[in-house]
Amino acid sequence: MLIQKTVDQVSESPWWDEAKERYGICRSFVETGHPAMLLAYNGGGITEKEIDLYAEAGLPVLLIRGSGRAADKVLANERFMASFPNVQAADNDVESIRSKLVEMGFLRQKDDGEEPNK
Repeated sequence: MLIQKTVDQVSESPWWDEAKERYGICRSFVETGHPAMLLAYNGGGITEKEIDLYAEAGLPVLLIRGSGRAADKVLANERFMASFPNVQAADNDVESIRSKLVEMGFLRQKDDGEEPNK
C-alpha cells in the first residue's frame, strides 16, 4: 500500500497514514460481518499507536509475547492489558499463536488427520 498526498508528494508520515488506512479497511470488514484483527509482532512507535487505536475501538488485537519492542512493551503494561479484554497475547511459537487464533474465533479447531494450516 502506498499513501501519497498527490502523485508528486509522499505523505509526511507514511507509516502512520498506512496504519490508519489499514484500520479503516479492518473496520469496514467488521462492520459488514467479516472477521478482522490486528496481529502485532515486534513493531515500533507506529505499531504502539496502532495497537491503541484498535484497542480503544474494541477491535481484536493479538500481541506476540517475546517478539520484542512494541508488542512486548504493550504486554508489560498491566494496566493497559487489564483495560482492554479485546487485546490478547500468545507466545512466540506456532502452537501458542494457533491456539489463541482458535480461541479468538479466527481459525477453527483442526480435526484429527486434517492439514495443520487449515
